[in-house]
Amino acid sequence: MPAFNQGIPMASHWAMPPMAHPMYMPQAAPQQTLPQGPSKEDAETIQALERKVESLQKRLAASEARATKEVEAIEARLAQFDGLAREVEVLRMASNEESEPNYSTAPVERAVMRLSERLQRIEEAILPPESGGGFFSRLFRSR
Repeated sequence: MPAFNQGIPMASHWAMPPMAHPMYMPQAAPQQTLPQGPSKEDAETIQALERKVESLQKRLAASEARATKEVEAIEARLAQFDGLAREVEVLRMASNEESEPNYSTAPVERAVMRLSERLQRIEEAILPPESGGGFFSRLFRSR
């Protein structure tokens, strides 16, 4: 029987390999090993770790309880502070509404000037003219 591709050489990689691909070859099932129990040393280590975890859980619970009490106390103080801050704000607003506008010092200044003038006239009447005037006239004198 003549070959279909007589004149054309076939590539070598087209040929079937002598063995099938390893992926398709039957493989032996892995042998199952029965799990062995932990050794005595491992069991002691596991028990020690469990005791340590339980101890840490108790300490954590106690710490959480203390922290909760402290946070509640702080919350109570903050609520009290907020109440006081609101009261201060209400009082501040009430005092701003009720208060009169800024006071003027002009009446006091006028009274001081009148007193100064009166003292100057009294000292002029009492003290001799060659003296420079009395203490109050020197104190309130215009410069």
